[in-house]
Amino acid sequence: MAKPDLSQFDSFFFDCDGVIWLGTQPIPGSIATLNHLHSLGKRIYFVTNNPALSQAEIAHRITSLGYNCQERQVFGSAKASGIYLHRRYPSIHKVYLIGQMAHKRELESLGLQVVHNSEFAESSIRSLEQLKAIRPDAGIEAVVVGTQMSFNYLSAYYGSICVQRGAKLIGITHDSYFILKEGVRMPGCGTLLTFMETATGQKAEMMGKPSPFFMEWARDSEGVEPRKALMVGDSLDADIHFANNVGMPSVLVLSGVTKAHEVAKSPHQPTYILPTLADLIVN
Repeated sequence: MAKPDLSQFDSFFFDCDGVIWLGTQPIPGSIATLNHLHSLGKRIYFVTNNPALSQAEIAHRITSLGYNCQERQVFGSAKASGIYLHRRYPSIHKVYLIGQMAHKRELESLGLQVVHNSEFAESSIRSLEQLKAIRPDAGIEAVVVGTQMSFNYLSAYYGSICVQRGAKLIGITHDSYFILKEGVRMPGCGTLLTFMETATGQKAEMMGKPSPFFMEWARDSEGVEPRKALMVGDSLDADIHFANNVGMPSVLVLSGVTKAHEVAKSPHQPTYILPTLADLIVN
């Protein structure tokens, strides 16, 4: 099986779920591969669409698994959504978030005011009249959709009204699920986002992979040159599509969401295909 010549690349981008770990457990050989690349003087970055963890939490998790990761090496979608808003819509100061508390903290760390959908987690509203009485904050200028286990009808209703009144609808990704260790699919950001797009009749602006925004951020903050970097991911629609969008060579690993028989049918073709991340350095 053909493998990339590591000497051609000075930077490596890794997805996390399905590449570095499954569920809470590292994929065999993944951490050893990271440490080997580090020993070669390669620049290592992590690019994830999962907004459930902050950049600091992701860096801590990777470090706890055995690779010393600095926060600046992590390009997480929670913080990316706030940076995206600042760059594309600098006048926006208040957002409504359907997302985890880590996502809320990342947005607030960038100076954004956040109305969080947790307000509706234990709502006692039971009638249409009570529903009609809800008045969204008029200052909300964007609705950001991540992933949220307490997502419910009322939180969607509140966000849909904001969008209908002119707020921007911002989505992390259309990824429909994550893979847990046991192979069980956990609904992802895309399931919530599809709900919101259907409810509002509007398509969201996407800032996560496969959008080129992560590379814009990496180029500005780290000086990364796409053609001298290699993307390693497990998703054709997110990781490989992202790499193709920015002109970056890619490796698809089969340790996550994509199976070998699915590759030929996809319009998003990787440069290389390997069973796992560990195979990147095995002779």
